[in-house]
Amino acid sequence: MSYENQTRDVILQRMIDNSRSDVDKRQGAVTYDLSAPAAMEIEGAYLELDAVINKAMLDTSYGDYLTEVCAGFGIDRKPAIKATGQVTFQGHEGTFIQANTQVSTDGTLPVFFVVRESGVITDGKLTLAAEARDGGISGNVEIGAVKLTQGDLTGITDVTNEVAFRGGVDEEPDEELRERCYDRLRRPVTSGNIHHYRQWAKEIAGIGDAKVYPIWNGNGTVKVALID
Repeated sequence: MSYENQTRDVILQRMIDNSRSDVDKRQGAVTYDLSAPAAMEIEGAYLELDAVINKAMLDTSYGDYLTEVCAGFGIDRKPAIKATGQVTFQGHEGTFIQANTQVSTDGTLPVFFVVRESGVITDGKLTLAAEARDGGISGNVEIGAVKLTQGDLTGITDVTNEVAFRGGVDEEPDEELRERCYDRLRRPVTSGNIHHYRQWAKEIAGIGDAKVYPIWNGNGTVKVALID
């Protein structure tokens, strides 16, 4: 259902037509001048109603509204995943690196990483586990991309990543979430059937699709091939 034809002029004409026949309805008359502002407001209400309908329908919803629609069918949007890796500090012997220290790439749009453990520089070097501050593929940076330490630089002469950061995944986009919800509705799951295994696999962030092979190695076995 759409209300795109419910324009101000159409609504105003309907209001004028429904007015008493013995009153002046011409432009500038009291009846016309009182009806025109109301028609404009009613047009806005129809536009909002159209928007509400679009937000509530699976095929036209978007963003947080689509998240809520799909949640009603038991399908949750896959969250973004943070990239993980390691950062290596160089500096003065005995310098303490606190957990939650932030480092970053350089440039106008730096990517930030958070050190997840504490340590002390020995022999001039210390490597610690770290993860991207924010989820998403932006955290998947190559070797040597990390160049800056945020905050206290005392005792630190250099920082870098000697291995690439990997594993970052963006939040599931609208179209993939919508398709997964449709897939759930069109392929009903029962306890342990093919559709159930496929659904379980596709609920994992970073998995785009899955192929299920029942009884692949005899009775009671199932093989699931994952596609990113």
